[in-house]
Amino acid sequence: KVTPDDALASIIGSKAVKRSDILKSLWAYFKANGLNEGRTITLDATLKGSGIWGSKKTIQMTEVGKAMKHAS
Repeated sequence: KVTPDDALASIIGSKAVKRSDILKSLWAYFKANGLNEGRTITLDATLKGSGIWGSKKTIQMTEVGKAMKHAS
């Protein structure tokens, strides 16, 4: 199990989770908030505020994995 840093914890919580559960939690967040349209994900205020994806307004599906760098 890995522990999310503060940036990632602001989205998925601070509880230690399996690496695979990080991506599941992120996708659940995207879907629950209607942020994904096909392969594009629009970042809301919470996601932008986390700083995980810098100052981008949207990311591609392939960029979701960058969040894994925020867990140890």
